[in-house]
Amino acid sequence: MEPIENGMLVGADAEWERMNEPTPYDQADEHEIEEYAFDRDMVHEVVAVICGLDAGDLTEEVAVMILDHLDKTEVWNGLRKWFDSEDERKYNEWFNDRNNWD
Repeated sequence: MEPIENGMLVGADAEWERMNEPTPYDQADEHEIEEYAFDRDMVHEVVAVICGLDAGDLTEEVAVMILDHLDKTEVWNGLRKWFDSEDERKYNEWFNDRNNWD
């Protein structure tokens, strides 16, 4: 941000917009959320949410097998519920690492 000029911050509006623009977490769609769950080996947490189990009750392999046999609506609702409880910073880091390779 620029210094104060005539009692007003110069560039404050641009800084405000930059700080409040949507993050990858805010814009994540079903496909990206599913990729994140698979990539981070968290499918067992998603299936636990859908089936009402503790995340430690399933291995990742069993959870993937169960997920493949669930209704798409159940899967999406479970993914969304699980994703809403995930740390936004971790997802944004994963997204940026995955999509901004140099």
